[in-house]
Amino acid sequence: MEKLKVKDFIIDLDEIKKDNEKKNPAKRNKSSVDYSLKLENDMDFVVNRKSSKQDKDLVFLVSQELFYIKDNKTSEITKLNEHNASRNISSFIRDLNEPIVFQKVKWMKKLWDKEGMVEVIKNPNRVFIIQNNLESPNISKDSYTIDLIKKNKKLFNLIFSTFNSFSRNSIVDSIYYVCDKFNYNNAELFVKLLKQTNMNGYYLDSIVKFIETYNCDINTFLEYITIGFLRQGITSIDNSAFYAYQDYLNMEKEMYGKIKNKYPKALKTEHDIVARKYDYWYQYKDDLTCFDNNEKTKSWEYKNKKYCIVAPQCSADVLDEAIQQNNCVASYISRIAKGETNILFMRLTSSPEDSLVTIEVNKNNEVCQVYAYNNTLTSKEENKFIEQWAKDKGLTITYLRREN
Repeated sequence: MEKLKVKDFIIDLDEIKKDNEKKNPAKRNKSSVDYSLKLENDMDFVVNRKSSKQDKDLVFLVSQELFYIKDNKTSEITKLNEHNASRNISSFIRDLNEPIVFQKVKWMKKLWDKEGMVEVIKNPNRVFIIQNNLESPNISKDSYTIDLIKKNKKLFNLIFSTFNSFSRNSIVDSIYYVCDKFNYNNAELFVKLLKQTNMNGYYLDSIVKFIETYNCDINTFLEYITIGFLRQGITSIDNSAFYAYQDYLNMEKEMYGKIKNKYPKALKTEHDIVARKYDYWYQYKDDLTCFDNNEKTKSWEYKNKKYCIVAPQCSADVLDEAIQQNNCVASYISRIAKGETNILFMRLTSSPEDSLVTIEVNKNNEVCQVYAYNNTLTSKEENKFIEQWAKDKGLTITYLRREN
């Protein structure tokens, strides 16, 4: 037997094809296939494929989530699914020499994009996007974003109409959290404030923590972290801004057992002041209980229309007095704890939180020291009030009554 070689199998396929066409001209003249558009709207279409042997419709009804091919001669229906869609659509459009151009369908311009049709059949989120007219390039198509849109379409419309974009990020998550935790009106206010201030960088975890940990009024809090921060020159709510705010609130709560001012007008300044107080407080914090239920100093409280005498409730109050008055009264905390002396505050009745005069009453019930800001002398009017208070409370005045 003759040994065969590779060259024995080398042929000119193009030439053989031409020869075959000459010998079998009928094969060149296949029956023509016509395509026509039977129906279309903004999301649906039906295309007919007709030849001498076949008459089929490709039915693509996105509005109904209904996709199939119908054989009009046999009435056989082939439902399109993720497993057979690619094969059946390819077979249907195989003789389409020029694409069918849609005039109304918004999500596909031409009947040519097999992958686009298959994606619609395979991906329910793609159907949702088309059904809800979300084809904008400014809307993310990932499943997380679509889940948010499905969760609250009204809120999505608000966000998208306000910012002309929508994707799942910390800002959007924060807005949805406010809506879920509170109500739509609160979320609407948040969106309005964000637009008004053009702030960015919100962190959902931080917002949740603030609202829940510090029992913040939701609308006041939202206004503070937008308009309030912007007025202070804070243009981006990053972690450093939240950390400073959180640090301030934590120090106040730890020192006083409550937060005196949740929304400081000058956060950085207030933070630094509270930090100074906290350093003192931390040094003397073991003496905190010495002020609890101190009936003696409490009984010395007093007031008239203009002035009042206030007893400190805890060591933090004394530290606050030291900072406000720029004096050394913080160093008296350990002596107060031992019962060696007592400290009281004289203030305006109209603003009892603001320091005016610091008063020491020793263990012999003697008013032994009285000083205004920065250890300056008290006025004649202030001395007159102190004398009347001491008389009414059975205290002896021993300090040198000089007046500024």
